[in-house]
Amino acid sequence: MLKFFRHIRQNLLFKGNLRKYLVYGLGEILLVVIGILIALQINNWNASLAKQKEEIKILKELNNELEKRQLSFKRNLAVQKRSYQSILLITDHIEQNRPYHDSLDQHFGMAFEVINTWVEEAAFENLKTKGIDLISNDSLRRKIISIYDSDYDIIQNLEKGIWIEYRFLNEYCLGLFDKASVWEKTEKGQWRHGTMKPLDFEALKRDQKFLSILKTLKSQTQFNTEILYPQFVKNMVTVNMSIQQEIKSMD
Repeated sequence: MLKFFRHIRQNLLFKGNLRKYLVYGLGEILLVVIGILIALQINNWNASLAKQKEEIKILKELNNELEKRQLSFKRNLAVQKRSYQSILLITDHIEQNRPYHDSLDQHFGMAFEVINTWVEEAAFENLKTKGIDLISNDSLRRKIISIYDSDYDIIQNLEKGIWIEYRFLNEYCLGLFDKASVWEKTEKGQWRHGTMKPLDFEALKRDQKFLSILKTLKSQTQFNTEILYPQFVKNMVTVNMSIQQEIKSMD
């Protein structure tokens, strides 16, 4: 093809038709520029398509990760609800000055149960490696960052016990109960929720420090079950729906 165009230029120059030669030369340059622009446009289109595929891939990973996180939060919410009911029962038993009954052992175990939300963050770490700006939707990007960098930090700090540290609870309970651990292994080798037997229930009812701790746990678990965990679950559901809608619009 290039040889063909060169032949035309040489023929025009040989005939002394300089004007046609220049016009033809400009036309040829224009064709080359157009070809370059088309090639650049194709490259940009391919790059944009590749970026979109990568974005969809990471959004699907985030969606799966957040679904697992929802399950973890819902499990912990259920644990906190059980703990709250046990705390209410123990508090009522003490306030009514009822005698000890071995059914309380299970409720003491649930009242002092430690929760720990463990979630994967591989998808979000992968996103940070590739660049947060890979998420093209500004609003969705902010929601994802908030879920991972804000909400989860708050819940972790609360679970460590910003009101009462669980380490303190365990150490304190060692002097009041037969054990601080609330988990036990069955004969079949399965783990189940265990019990905590008070060493002296009558003395426990008069222990002001214990009663203060019990009231604090009551307030803490009530806040967790009525406000904190439900709000975080709601946030994750909202973000997941936004992610799914974004994937659907991009596919």
